[in-house]
Amino acid sequence: MNFWTRLWFWGLALADRWLGTNLLERELSRRQAALAAIEAEVAELEQMLTQVNLELDHLELVVCLAWLYQRSIQFGSNWSRFDPRRGGEEEEVLDMAIQRLVRAGLAAVHTEEVEPGHYIYTLRPYWGPIRQEMERCPGAMDELIAWVAQQEAGASETRGEGG
Repeated sequence: MNFWTRLWFWGLALADRWLGTNLLERELSRRQAALAAIEAEVAELEQMLTQVNLELDHLELVVCLAWLYQRSIQFGSNWSRFDPRRGGEEEEVLDMAIQRLVRAGLAAVHTEEVEPGHYIYTLRPYWGPIRQEMERCPGAMDELIAWVAQQEAGASETRGEGG
């Protein structure tokens, strides 16, 4: 409390004592009500922030999968192999995949040294958890969900798990 607020409360306390009023009690009640309203607004804002963060996570996943989907069209079956010598976008997509998929436990990256100082990175997504994550979020792009399901089925067949 600053000096003027303390002085105000002392003045109200003296007025209450001399005049027999409830000015101090009313002022405290008013300030407590204002504080409760502010706390309620903060709680609402925290809830909105949590929702926005969930939507942002979902959008990051959708963007990441859209880039991987574009790579599957562009590179065919080699879409999951990243060679930094191809250019800046190659590293950008790999960094995004690592940031969004690998750190979240939705994929793994394997490194292969093809020449001294030259590495090829292979992204190995875990399609089941990715699909579950996408289905959990409303508004996911149907084409991407279908592609993820197709990749999951292909990965299951490759491992001999059946479809």
